[in-house]
Amino acid sequence: MTMATNRNSSFRPNSNHHLRLCRSEAPSPPVARRIVGQSLPAVIAQTAALNATANDERRSEQGQHASGRFAPLVVASTIVWTFLVACCAALVWVATVSASAADDAAAVEQRLADVVQYLVSPDCEGRAVGGAGIDRAAQFIAEQFAAVGLKTDLIDGKPFQSFSVSVGNRLGPNNRLVFHGPAGPNSSNSNNPNAAGPTPKQQTIEAASGRDFLTTGLSAAAEFDAPLVFAGYGISAEKEGYDDFAGVDVKGKMLIILRHEPRQDDPDSPLDGTRDSIHATIGRKLANAEARGAAGVIFVTDEAEIRRNLAAARDQWLQAADRLSKALNEAHKLAEAPAAEFDRQRAKVASLAAEFTQIGTRFEADSDPLLKFSMARSGEKKLIVLHCRRSAIDPIIRAALGKGLAELEAEIDRDFKPRTAELAGWRAAGQTDLGRRQAAAKNVLALLPGDGPLVEETIVVGAHYDHLGLGDYGSLDRRPGLLHPGADDNASGVAAIIEIARQLAARPNRLPRSVLFVAFSGEELGLLGSKHYVAHPVVPLDKTVAMINFDMVGRLRNKRLTIFGVGTSGTWPRLLDQISVEDLNVARLPGGAGSSDQLPFYLQKIPALHFYTGMHGEYHRSTDTFETLNVPGMRRVVELSVRLIEGLAFEKERPKFHEGQSLFPAAKRRVTFGAVPEAHDSDEQNGFRLAGIVLGGPAEKAGLKTGDVVIEFGGRKVGNFYDFVTQLSKYEGGEKVKTVVRRGDQTLTFEVELEKRQ
Repeated sequence: MTMATNRNSSFRPNSNHHLRLCRSEAPSPPVARRIVGQSLPAVIAQTAALNATANDERRSEQGQHASGRFAPLVVASTIVWTFLVACCAALVWVATVSASAADDAAAVEQRLADVVQYLVSPDCEGRAVGGAGIDRAAQFIAEQFAAVGLKTDLIDGKPFQSFSVSVGNRLGPNNRLVFHGPAGPNSSNSNNPNAAGPTPKQQTIEAASGRDFLTTGLSAAAEFDAPLVFAGYGISAEKEGYDDFAGVDVKGKMLIILRHEPRQDDPDSPLDGTRDSIHATIGRKLANAEARGAAGVIFVTDEAEIRRNLAAARDQWLQAADRLSKALNEAHKLAEAPAAEFDRQRAKVASLAAEFTQIGTRFEADSDPLLKFSMARSGEKKLIVLHCRRSAIDPIIRAALGKGLAELEAEIDRDFKPRTAELAGWRAAGQTDLGRRQAAAKNVLALLPGDGPLVEETIVVGAHYDHLGLGDYGSLDRRPGLLHPGADDNASGVAAIIEIARQLAARPNRLPRSVLFVAFSGEELGLLGSKHYVAHPVVPLDKTVAMINFDMVGRLRNKRLTIFGVGTSGTWPRLLDQISVEDLNVARLPGGAGSSDQLPFYLQKIPALHFYTGMHGEYHRSTDTFETLNVPGMRRVVELSVRLIEGLAFEKERPKFHEGQSLFPAAKRRVTFGAVPEAHDSDEQNGFRLAGIVLGGPAEKAGLKTGDVVIEFGGRKVGNFYDFVTQLSKYEGGEKVKTVVRRGDQTLTFEVELEKRQ
């Protein structure tokens, strides 16, 4: 297949060889040699002139030998011969153009592939903000922009627009966890009236930070002391018939919650069979707990995960044992060998023995690893969130309920009924100590200056270049610590804008409008780079006529390219009607308020598009690799984009902004609220956060701000974004709706007058 062939540079045709296949190796006739490479009209004109000269020479040589009555034949034969040579020349010209076009396509695809392959390489370390790898990526992109002829000295003589971002929490030294509960018959201070801290007939179990528990990056920083409740898997799935919170008051309590979900090995499980359902995610469980007023969550690894981890650790230990055994056998064979040779083998045995011992001592840690501290989530954090090893929690569960975690999990699997229960007399107390970790980030900017009276008007062409690094945040992989290359998301977009820049810069004449190319950082952390640019634009926003964003353009399937935001200006449909690319079908969607870097521009009433080739199973996983890309498809996306940008640059009038269709599908035919939800909070159960406010829209007029969390709308509680959509669809334009939001520690009430959608 063409797609597969063009993924690997080793399969790409050599350009010279390809030309040889399209041209004859035999010496060309003099006429043909002199016309190859010219346009078809020029070929015909030059052929006629050459043949006219040849005819004059021939007539001179023939002199009086040519009879007058044969003159018409001579003229006719000359015309026919001229026509035949011209046709042959035309065929050579067509073959040459065809070969050149094929070579151009191959060259474009090779350049696209080269850019992606560098960005996904281990040198770039997954391009996580705050790492050395993303700095290498930024330098590479800047060099590519300069190489194609763009102006890169835009900010203090450099192409970098620097800003600071919060990339997660920093673990402090004062993290403590202590369990207080009724004394058992074997507790050390069960009847000691002089014991410090707990009252007589109580016991204290102190967990060690880093060994028995870990404060996660998902946690708030606070002191705590709250009753303990075993809350099963922390799932509320009414549709599937399972709810760990039904009939239980967990307000102000610390919840012990198992990871994952019941019946994980059952393909017929209501919870999506053997795959993790949405209910298994940590974010959903925390949202469930927070919505019900819990003080905090103590996560515990479930039995099924323990079994999987133990099997993996056992295999690793046995493999180490095999390696050690082979090395020992080899050492026996070298018993009579020279001392130096034997000593080398002895050192190898010693090294393998140390590895074998280390693996054996890590059995518990490997089977029940603590969550990585670097896990984080956006937004305000109100819950204490810890992860404890089972060895620290199981004795408490057994003391309070008379059975251990494994027995409770088996019972839940058997009848698919929750086993939520208060742990009578038990409390968890302690402190979480963490702060925010800041990191330097930078957008990469380069300008293609225009020429003429519209030169100050600028088109922004952008793509984010950051990704997930080792998957410490945002990853959908079950295993942490794997390199996330981010080939489609979004090395593909970066490669596209570099190639677009190259082709526009190669034009013989400058465009009437300027084009600013921006590789944004911090998109995966919440569109931070594009938000920073809009707040600190290099080109004034009133001179920014449009924004075109490329995010995930590397997986063209069924020839389908989706362009979001076509409804943000009447100019877009007209321009798109005028261009087409072979083997590329464009699906036009009107809404411009999507969760990518066009959004901050859209919120400033700048017409904005988002080019996108679709979602796939490798999204935010370590399997988003170069080999999965459709590079010829990327070339076709670039071709369409270049034509669109050229068309926009030559427009006499700047495009006029339209709000476009709402992101809220249930309300799109009725009203607009004038706000955009935070993409990463879409499954929260305690409201939804506003990522942006449309200027002049109903929400802004009422006083709402970016970052507000809508918790009540029209007298109904808003559990999440989808609850809001349902409520919004019930209203008409002009109606005033009571809207309650959470802003920091405040709960505020506004009256939002909805507007009828245009």
